[in-house]
Amino acid sequence: MRKYKFRFKLLLTNVCVIGAVITVFLVSFLWYYLDIRSDQNAEEMERTIQKVSSGMETSIEMLDSIALQLSTNNYIVGVLKDLDVQNPDNYFQSEVVETKRIHEFMWSYILKTDVASRVCIYNRYGDFVYTGNAVDNEKVVEYIRRDHIDSIEQELAQDGIYSLYENCQEDRLTLKSNPGYVSVIRAIQEDPMLRGTPLGYVEVQLSITVLGRMLNTGVDTEYFCVKDLKSKEFLFGSDSEIPESVKDKAIIRRAVPIEKYGIQIEMEQDNSGQAVFMRNMMLTILAVLIVLTGGVFIIQKSILTRLTSPLIKLCESVTRIEGGGAEQGLVLEGGYDEFAHIETAFNQMLGNLRQSMEEVVLARTSELNAQLLALQAQMDPHFIHNAIAVIGALADEGENEKAVLMCQKLSEMIRYNTEYGDARVQVQEEIRHAENYLDLMKVRYEDKFQYQISSGIDWRIQIPKYVLQPLVENCFRHGFKKKGFPWQLEIRCYEDERNWYLEVRDNGVGMDQEQMEEISRQLSLIQTKNPKEMMENLKIGGLSLINVMMRLWMNYGNTMFFEIKMPGIGNEGAVVCIGGLKND
Repeated sequence: MRKYKFRFKLLLTNVCVIGAVITVFLVSFLWYYLDIRSDQNAEEMERTIQKVSSGMETSIEMLDSIALQLSTNNYIVGVLKDLDVQNPDNYFQSEVVETKRIHEFMWSYILKTDVASRVCIYNRYGDFVYTGNAVDNEKVVEYIRRDHIDSIEQELAQDGIYSLYENCQEDRLTLKSNPGYVSVIRAIQEDPMLRGTPLGYVEVQLSITVLGRMLNTGVDTEYFCVKDLKSKEFLFGSDSEIPESVKDKAIIRRAVPIEKYGIQIEMEQDNSGQAVFMRNMMLTILAVLIVLTGGVFIIQKSILTRLTSPLIKLCESVTRIEGGGAEQGLVLEGGYDEFAHIETAFNQMLGNLRQSMEEVVLARTSELNAQLLALQAQMDPHFIHNAIAVIGALADEGENEKAVLMCQKLSEMIRYNTEYGDARVQVQEEIRHAENYLDLMKVRYEDKFQYQISSGIDWRIQIPKYVLQPLVENCFRHGFKKKGFPWQLEIRCYEDERNWYLEVRDNGVGMDQEQMEEISRQLSLIQTKNPKEMMENLKIGGLSLINVMMRLWMNYGNTMFFEIKMPGIGNEGAVVCIGGLKND
């Protein structure tokens, strides 16, 4: 029935909320589980690649160890030392006995499984002997050419370089396109402790095929390879990379550079199986969610039927009262909502309350404006009397231009104070009013008084009227009263993101601790007492700091800014700073 539409809305809302909570929980648990599995896979690959990296370094260090042992072998050193360098032929092809003896040293390393594939000893004069994988004489001659030997010699001549590591994608010592090798080269010195011109070189090679088989053992990854770190060229590894179709989905990649040997080990593993697992889990979660939602729906319907019955009866009562009878509320049709009549009655009550509040606010606003105007009207005529006296003196002395100027400024000041249309004015108007007052004081005291006005504020900002000139006047009343000439006064106008500020500095006598405490006490009273009560106790003609504080408080409340600091100009006098919100 439409009559109970709100009950269905409430039921649907509860079921949706509970279903959403269950869904979020299950999905969060699934993502957490998948994240753990991904971390485990990544850690497993990290261990694998570190194992391969360690194996690679061990194999190369073994080659270096063999090269070191052969390069320091006394017999081999002695044979190379006694060679006739003028003989253009390969010494080791004619001297069978010595060659056989050297072969015995080298064969001991070749016979060890997967340690070295070929061991070569050669020099720059064309003498060459090897053990292991077969070579071609033409390639040997090309390999031990002078520029190649010079390159090796320059590398090994550097400080701290005792062995040279090389990656070769193809076997340089055969005519056939055989797989390459990694090699370690060491110089054979007459005295290993003194690095002079090498007698020759020992090069120990390990086939890429053998090395790849060794490193790939036990590596459970889709793709594994070793690349040159500089050129990024493929050296050895898996026969084929992961297909691009798999790479576009989910894949785990790891790369470990071995800077020492200029190589990088890379591994990639297909992780797309996790997506299948996730799809199955989502289907399972959906099924569980449907079952739970059905159960929640049944339970919620039973609970809400019992809980909403009193509300329905209340709604029917409101309907009978509004219509003057019970029947009218029972035959409502269309988009009827049980809360409609309650809402209408509440809105009517709220409208009446709002009207009453507006009347109170209007009355309060009128009272507040009257209080502000009363404060504004408390203009002390004392400075007007002094100004008129100075004007008369100037007229007697024939200073008519100055007298006219002072009359104009005094007229502007009186007009400014007697305009009660607005409680706020633009900053530029308030500054102009204070400047008129200062000009009058300047004419009166001449060179004995100096003032300066600096501004870093938007002149269009609205501030309470007549809050600056009383601060300036206060300097003459109190600050300069017992201070000898010269008198100095500065006005700074500035703003930040929220507030405007007006600051008045002087070099007067300043304030003692008792005066500071009294001002602080008056500010506390203003913030706690009713403005009307404060005004009753405020002396007429008392445009003082208290008057300014009251005007700021009535305009800005707790956001007003009022601060007195010591000292002012030249470590004398005081600083009074006021402010408020720019957009209040």
